[in-house]
Amino acid sequence: MATKTPSLKSALDRDRVRPGAVWFPWPDGWRCEISTALIDAIYSARATYKTRQGRGIYPLVSKWRESHTVHQRDSLTALVDEIADDGPLIWAERFGNSQHSPRRSTQRPESPWKSSAILEAAQILITDGVESSIDVDLANHRNLEVRLREVPGIGEATSTYFMMLLGIPGVKADVMIRRYVGRALGAKNPPTKVAVDAVSAAADAMGVELMDLEHTIWEVERDRSA
Repeated sequence: MATKTPSLKSALDRDRVRPGAVWFPWPDGWRCEISTALIDAIYSARATYKTRQGRGIYPLVSKWRESHTVHQRDSLTALVDEIADDGPLIWAERFGNSQHSPRRSTQRPESPWKSSAILEAAQILITDGVESSIDVDLANHRNLEVRLREVPGIGEATSTYFMMLLGIPGVKADVMIRRYVGRALGAKNPPTKVAVDAVSAAADAMGVELMDLEHTIWEVERDRSA
């Protein structure tokens, strides 16, 4: 007798993950704020995003954007000038988080901090002709993601999430997403492509928006982990 292959859709049905039941629509990111999106994407990597006690990366990002003009939030040049003027460490302390990125060397001055990765990423994007959110679209986002991954501390999940925050559909295959997909498929720690393809296929099968399903899976797995 043939054994039925586990599927993500079966796991989602079991957990009642669908509109009208367990559902967390994508919160829309920072579509017109490229600097806010870049800060959020890099700082949220391997970090607590938001807690019920009001802690985490999200409150810090919100506080930063509230103290900046609409123009500043959507200007990479303004962000580069701000970080460069303070220096990455001082800027990080003002932001409220001087966390190191595990992929950045501690051997160079001012290198380990996530703020250094933000500075380098913004400079690369500017070099490639990107100044504001209007300069990123479906035609160039993949090439820009590849360029961003040249920066130590920025991997595939982070570059994808940055684009998602700007409104480009995608799946941020981080620990939460891969853990849920892995359990559903009976595969421990599945590769990024397997997780992305599984979520994309399930969204098509359910007739729902890709990022709505991705965000819902992330929330469900976060609650399970907690």
